[in-house]
Amino acid sequence: MYRVPRAPAIVAIGFVAALFAPLSGCQNVEKFEIPNIFRTVPDRPLADVPVPVGFRYQQRGSYIFDNNFRVARLRYTGTPWVEDVVAFFNEQMPLSRWRALPAFTRDGKQVLAFVNDRERCEITLDRRRGLTEIVIDITPRKTS
Repeated sequence: MYRVPRAPAIVAIGFVAALFAPLSGCQNVEKFEIPNIFRTVPDRPLADVPVPVGFRYQQRGSYIFDNNFRVARLRYTGTPWVEDVVAFFNEQMPLSRWRALPAFTRDGKQVLAFVNDRERCEITLDRRRGLTEIVIDITPRKTS
């Protein structure tokens, strides 16, 4: 008597089931996403200041004071390149109602500057040892 090997039979049954699964009427099943452990979605303590994916919020050295006016320093580190981060902020900050000012360098670090009606935001970018550091400083805007 000839016996069918179990492993190939099980693989064949699984293959046939996979072919017909999309046709079996799973319209009411909710989609779920498997999280990517390599993709870091950063904490955003300030809703109007976007932060690119791939950065981790650094509690040490960060602070937010929000009474009559807002003063904040947010520190992030991550692996994306400085050029990609510059492009991100130049695209995303105007969507959060920040107006771009000319960029400049300070102590060899690239600084992006933005203003809104009440505040100034300076974003300092530095890359060392394979990591990019972002320091976001929010201060009240000086009126003249």
